[in-house]
Amino acid sequence: MGLFRLYSWLKRGLPKKQLPERSSQIELDTAARKGGLFFGRIQKTGLKIQNKVGLNHLEENSMKLTTLAMGLLGAGMVFGFARLANAQMVGLPVMDTASPRDRGNLEVTPGAMFGHEMDSYGARTTISALDDLRVFVDLGAVDMRDEPVNFAIQGGALYTLDPIDLADLAIRGVIYHTSAEYLALTGVNGMLIFSDETLLDHLYLYGGAGLDVVYKSFDNIGGANDSKMEVNPALALGLSFQCNNRCSLFVEADYIDGLYAGGGISIR
Repeated sequence: MGLFRLYSWLKRGLPKKQLPERSSQIELDTAARKGGLFFGRIQKTGLKIQNKVGLNHLEENSMKLTTLAMGLLGAGMVFGFARLANAQMVGLPVMDTASPRDRGNLEVTPGAMFGHEMDSYGARTTISALDDLRVFVDLGAVDMRDEPVNFAIQGGALYTLDPIDLADLAIRGVIYHTSAEYLALTGVNGMLIFSDETLLDHLYLYGGAGLDVVYKSFDNIGGANDSKMEVNPALALGLSFQCNNRCSLFVEADYIDGLYAGGGISIR
């Protein structure tokens, strides 16, 4: 009997211990859960970062649009004051920066300028003859209120100077002419132009100061002619927003014997 029991016990073999394998399985399950939590946290963190970047981008675009809207609002306010002024301007305003252009660059700029006694409408064609020199011609119309709408022409050039630490610089000169039924205007205008990019990308501030000399010829009702020459300070201040490589928007306020406000779009 003792031998039989010993034989049966040896046949069954030693009892197998399952605890270590079960322990290993539990450890694997725990590690998997921890890994899932870890990658879940990474995913949530990534979504938070994306949302934050998206909000920053939205805030940046909102700042740009707000600044541009403020510029348009300022121009509108100047336009309101301009209706109270006594001024004369033929052709389009500056509507350009002092930065150089590549030779052969061609730009077309339709625009308008509004004042109390005179409004100007037209389009400008600008050609970069050299990297530092561009020439332009304005063709359009002038509304002198009491006179019929008349043809107007303006031509000029802009030469860029060596820039300074604060801004780009340029010299701008124009000659203009318009002739109505009882009044003809012929004048020249010279300004020192500056421009620089603002804290917002693609938004530039530009301006200028100089002199305007105009010769006025009057046809009086009695048949006698009269004429006079005036010399006035010429000031300009504007904003340019570069929409892309081919298009820029302008809003501008000017002072020549009174206030003007206007704007346009430059297409390259």
